[in-house]
Amino acid sequence: MRSLSHQSTRLLGTVTRKALQPTTVGQRRRFHPPPVLPTTVPSDAFISEPEPPQYPDGIPSRTEIVETLREIGVAHEITANQWVRTRCAECGEEDLALISPVTARVHCTACGTTDSFSAFETKMRIREKNEKKEDRRTTEEAKAVEESVSSTLDAAAIEDMDLYDDVSQLALVDQQEKKLTKKREERAERIRRIMDGEETLSSRDALEPVERILSLSSASTIKNIWDTSTPISEVYRKGKTTELKELQKRLGMETISMDTLSRFNMRVHFNSDNNPSLAFPRYRGAVSRERVPHGIKLIRRANEKLEKENYPGDELRFTGMFGLQLAKLSDRKIVVATNERDALAVYEASRQLTVSLPKGEQLDEQVIPYLEDFDSIYLWFPHRHLDYARDYANLLNASRCYLIKKVFRPIELLRRNRIGEIRRIIKEDSIQVRNPGFKSLTDIRGDIKQEIINSKPRMQGMAQWKRFDTLNRYLMGFRPGELTVLTGQTGVGKTTFLCEYSLDLCVQGVRTLFCSFEMPDEKILRWILVQYAGPSSYLPYSLLPYPFCFCRVPLEKVQNHHLLEQWLDRFERKGSFTLLKKHEFRDKNIKEIFEAIKTHVIATGTQHVIIDNLQFLVGMSLMNDEGASSFDRFNVQDRLVGMLRRLATDHGVHVTLVVHPRKTESDTDLDVQHVGGTARVTQEADNVLAIQVHGIHTVVRSGMLVISLSKLYTGRVVQNDKLELLYKPATYSFNMVDLSK
Repeated sequence: MRSLSHQSTRLLGTVTRKALQPTTVGQRRRFHPPPVLPTTVPSDAFISEPEPPQYPDGIPSRTEIVETLREIGVAHEITANQWVRTRCAECGEEDLALISPVTARVHCTACGTTDSFSAFETKMRIREKNEKKEDRRTTEEAKAVEESVSSTLDAAAIEDMDLYDDVSQLALVDQQEKKLTKKREERAERIRRIMDGEETLSSRDALEPVERILSLSSASTIKNIWDTSTPISEVYRKGKTTELKELQKRLGMETISMDTLSRFNMRVHFNSDNNPSLAFPRYRGAVSRERVPHGIKLIRRANEKLEKENYPGDELRFTGMFGLQLAKLSDRKIVVATNERDALAVYEASRQLTVSLPKGEQLDEQVIPYLEDFDSIYLWFPHRHLDYARDYANLLNASRCYLIKKVFRPIELLRRNRIGEIRRIIKEDSIQVRNPGFKSLTDIRGDIKQEIINSKPRMQGMAQWKRFDTLNRYLMGFRPGELTVLTGQTGVGKTTFLCEYSLDLCVQGVRTLFCSFEMPDEKILRWILVQYAGPSSYLPYSLLPYPFCFCRVPLEKVQNHHLLEQWLDRFERKGSFTLLKKHEFRDKNIKEIFEAIKTHVIATGTQHVIIDNLQFLVGMSLMNDEGASSFDRFNVQDRLVGMLRRLATDHGVHVTLVVHPRKTESDTDLDVQHVGGTARVTQEADNVLAIQVHGIHTVVRSGMLVISLSKLYTGRVVQNDKLELLYKPATYSFNMVDLSK
């Protein structure tokens, strides 16, 4: 058995090494699964790996990535631009690997590797398992996950107000900012030490050394070119510059200062024919001048033509960007160009940190992690490549990206001696890709989540009707921020119904403002008090339960007048109910009346505003304007409806507006087009209710119908739902019956 285990282990090692060999030189490596071994091989000879989960579109979402990292026990955080920062599975460096929320590919800014998340997950599971064995870490320590900055600050914002105020919260924010800055400094210093070779990536941390072995030839080629090249300043000092100057002139670089060329660590390489070529080095971070670059581009003249060579050619790892070595921790802005000459021209003109993309205008997700810490990114692409710039902006977070849409490239402006224009374009002519006035899904994803989770409670609103519980089936509930229109012919009982409708909500604690511009205030309060004291059931008093009958009385009856003071006391302590004194506003225009209502709503926290009714209010505001025409009347109605809609939206108050319908035949069922005023009344309304007499009942007004013409935000739009209102004259109240049942 021992020999079998030993043989199986050796077989596993052989298969693994063979599987790690790339299929084609220059292509991205692909791993082939090892062949199925005989069933007699013991299971402990292999490391069991879980089957990769199946994702709806084949790519895990950011939430699924975070859940996987938490399950494995890998520390991580969400960056400001919604990438996931975590540990690299290749080099083992903490906080230096970033996972794209779009493609779920993992990019390490230390070792330059890029991989799919499924491969990353497999490697991390093996790494974490091995480290647990070696370090004997506990499960709790392994699953310690760094919280994101936003969640930390949100938690601070909802702390007990006895413990925190705005000053202490600002201090907490400042403290958090200092921690972030310190962490960013430590991360930048770690990258610098790694780039300079002061801190090496441990071979123990390299889970798959094959890529490193395969890239040795490319690295040696780059090192050979770099070691045999000469800094451009030394070439000029030696005087061998004739052909070099001609090359620079052909490239438009003759006006770029030696200081700029030296800062970008430009060198000159001579081939076997002693022809010079300009060497443009690429780095993955800040390094010393002596450090061999991670990538290099050579441009030379050959038979009156310009040729270029790019190293490495296989690009197994990200080889950096030209100019990135000049980045400092204090740099918050950066200009991104598509080639080295444009980058040199921008830096020459503005001394602004500038980099060029290694693949030109082609979208390369590997550059995104290196631009993560910048607040403002200026994309200066050639005019015909602006669509590529927009694609980059979407990946980089469009709100921090600025697009430069100019016909001339920076190097072309420099060649035309328009160097000052380069500075002006960056400062004044750059266009922010997404203005702060616009939001993306990333900005409001938290709101969307809460909207879906709390959809049912929001539909139910702040209160449910109890006297008219049938309305809950159709309107779902009384919600803030909505506008309800109530219409009906004169004398059908709109105000009477509205009194009980508002009373039903007021006694549940909804702060109410009743603005009646038609009925006297005393009459409104009389109806409401009688409705409050009277039984809400339609059963005859003789059939009501004894305690209920004893407590609720029709106050209009003479024998109950001695109870008025008691019921007034009860109503006063039930809730906040306020009336508008209409005689105080007889000489006011519509704007002054609305501003008074708005001020009261803000000051008292009113939740329900009732306007009875639109035509009387508009008529009162135009009473002193003898020259007002019918057109002016409609214009004022339009303005008032718009102001009420904005009041509801901005201050979360529910507005109920009574509107008289247009004149119709007595037996015609009311529809949306019959609502008085302009079309804006029904356009702005969330709910439209109509009361209409059914048959001839002019004395007792019994047998009325409430017709809900349109109802929005309840998941459907319904036409002509009929609810019968049974009127009780003794208590001015109604019972509602659903005819659809």
